[in-house]
Amino acid sequence: MVTSLAFSPDGRHVVTGSTDGSTRLWESATGKWLATLLSFRDGGWAVVDPEGRYDASDPDNTPGLFWLAEGDHVIELKQLKEYYTKGLLARIMNGQYLDPLPPFATVLLPPTVEVVSVDAGRAEITATNNGGGFGEVVALVNGREVPQIGPPPRFDAAQRQVRLTLDLREATLAPSGLNDFRVLVKNLDNTIASRYAPGPPVSSPKRAERKPRLFVLIAGASQYPYAKDLRELNWSAKDALDMRKAVEVAARPLFGDDIEIRLFATGTAQLPTKVNLMGYLEGLGLPGRVYPEDVLLLYFAGHGASAKVDGQDVYFYLTADSRGANVSDTSIARDAISSVELKRLLTRKNMPLKQVLILDTCASGALAAQFTKLSERRAVPAADAKVMEMLKDRSGMHILMGSAAESYEASQFGQGLLTYALLLGLRTMDLGESGSIDVVNWFNFAQKKVPELAREVGVNQQPVLSSPKGQPFPVGMLKDAAQREQIPLAEARPMLLPPIVFDSNDFDDLKIKPAVQARLMAISRPQARGERFDPPRLVYVSGATDDADELPKMVKPYIRYRVEGAELVAEIRLRTQKRIIARTELKRSASDREGFAVAIVDWIEGELSK
Repeated sequence: MVTSLAFSPDGRHVVTGSTDGSTRLWESATGKWLATLLSFRDGGWAVVDPEGRYDASDPDNTPGLFWLAEGDHVIELKQLKEYYTKGLLARIMNGQYLDPLPPFATVLLPPTVEVVSVDAGRAEITATNNGGGFGEVVALVNGREVPQIGPPPRFDAAQRQVRLTLDLREATLAPSGLNDFRVLVKNLDNTIASRYAPGPPVSSPKRAERKPRLFVLIAGASQYPYAKDLRELNWSAKDALDMRKAVEVAARPLFGDDIEIRLFATGTAQLPTKVNLMGYLEGLGLPGRVYPEDVLLLYFAGHGASAKVDGQDVYFYLTADSRGANVSDTSIARDAISSVELKRLLTRKNMPLKQVLILDTCASGALAAQFTKLSERRAVPAADAKVMEMLKDRSGMHILMGSAAESYEASQFGQGLLTYALLLGLRTMDLGESGSIDVVNWFNFAQKKVPELAREVGVNQQPVLSSPKGQPFPVGMLKDAAQREQIPLAEARPMLLPPIVFDSNDFDDLKIKPAVQARLMAISRPQARGERFDPPRLVYVSGATDDADELPKMVKPYIRYRVEGAELVAEIRLRTQKRIIARTELKRSASDREGFAVAIVDWIEGELSK
């Protein structure tokens, strides 16, 4: 029974509250049911639509929410990752296109899986058909998918039960000799997975545990010389340089000299090309190079893209030699690094069991860089959130993405917002007496801080975190203030809005405003000199909208000038939210209009740098 109702401000939607505790969203023009919103006592939430798509605070498990299919078959959230749609509610309300999925009215139930036997080399399982047939088989040892050698098994959809032998020889084994084993089998169209069937631990020879080492790959691509449809980015290379310094400072107290950091960034001798990045990752798989006890951290900043490949959502990190972001062009596979390649490389035998992936990447935009805007988008399609959630499930790695909708690099901070939040966390987050930097706590800090930072520059951004449950581990240690001070963190710089310029007749006959704007543009350009990166002292927000005037961090110049004999005289005021913060009067020769504009800007810069 409906107990409450409200229209959206634009009248397009109706929201109703019901006695079952749910909130429902309807299309007002047609009465079509669009989504159901659910809130839980533990603070969790979920959104579902009539086709079965869902979004949730925890896409693996939201207590109290499940699907009940025919025959009393209970289907849990973690079985439905193909239906997981990050940002579902916003996409529905904005009328965005959603990829079609098989409706739940014709759901193909997944099989029931049981483990018969397990040893270090193989596992025997049975899968019982529940009417939905048999699809992909996924075996995990220690939370990581074990690649199967040879072609995948072929099934008869009508077969009642199948018995399978799984090859576990490529599993990454723990030095303790006890290894967790789980397996699932999907339905015929691979849309719904069975529950994970746990088996007895996989036994392996026990060996002495090695002291863990840290391996770090950092990539920052700001320029794409071979691409016509990729704009240059302002801060990706600097983000990479700062992250290298931060990781080195934070990791050394924990790992000592057992740290290897490889940096590939625009403006350095080692460019973030596919050959360089893949070469390093391929090399980690060589015998004796890394061990399961080690820790691997990957950080990518730059452009990203996504596409469906053979029916699967695939994410691409566009390297410096990318030809563009056209996902239908075969060159993207040649020049970019895909999530499929990352999964193959990172789940090889004996690769570190503790892995971290940070993606502060953006979708392609206009060719012309506009680093004078308040912020630049680093957009990540919502499908990429599902890609990373799947990658987490198959590899056991901890993944933090800039956003599933809009991710920004903000000129105020001279940084991608996600990167800035991560650096801020190393500087300020509570680490307790031990000073240990737990990867989950670090990521949680950034996930909460980014929306706050985004609001300061007038945008919205919500990072996406995918972490295996119950598997946190430290990636560094910072025990005293002196260590924390070494973490690179740019001070937020003053943000200057376009000036109001007029003469005594309320015109600008001498064209002083274009000269002032040109000077502001020139001094606002970030300067990259190899591994040195000199940010300007202020940020000129040339593309700001009118409502930016009301943002608390914004400063707006008001300049009224007049001619007095042989001199130009300017009265200048700097205002923030209707409050005057500085004022002066300047005089210059009337024959030197360019010098007049320079003097005005120099005074503004000096005042804002105090």
